[in-house]
Amino acid sequence: MTLDVTAARQALERARAEWVQGQIRYHWNNACQMHGLDDGLERLAKILLWVVLAFAGAALLLELLPHWLAEPWSGHLRRLYPFAVVLGACAAALPAFIAALGGIMFQSEARRLKIRSEAMYHGLVARQKELVKQVAALETGPSPLGGDGWKAAQHLRALARVMIEETSDWKILYQTHLIRAG
Repeated sequence: MTLDVTAARQALERARAEWVQGQIRYHWNNACQMHGLDDGLERLAKILLWVVLAFAGAALLLELLPHWLAEPWSGHLRRLYPFAVVLGACAAALPAFIAALGGIMFQSEARRLKIRSEAMYHGLVARQKELVKQVAALETGPSPLGGDGWKAAQHLRALARVMIEETSDWKILYQTHLIRAG
């Protein structure tokens, strides 16, 4: 079977318009989602750390201020003692939640997947530009050496290799993490 210029042009156009464009869109969306997840979890952990510091500081103040102030202020502040206990308990418990968030961030692999999808996005955009150039070269007429079909096949083969590598990465991810339906 021979690959003429028309068939090569159609194969390149379909690869660019259907296959690569769909993958570009997927990786852009995935990178955005993983960026939001990773940054959101990290931001939440930082906010909780500041909350812990604020709670601990407020509990300390509620404990010490009655000793420093004269009546009637010290009597009023002594009534807030249960509130100081609650703040202290929250300040003691929240670090465990922050540590759990760190574990979730590590297990989610959101950062790695974000980086992988960003790299795939940029790589696929570059491949798509190569395909556009190849289609333009085919439209100027056949190569004097008759190698346009061969060049088109090489571009498609390189693109398929990128996609197979991506699939292998996901295969490894799914083998290491148990996925349950619904």
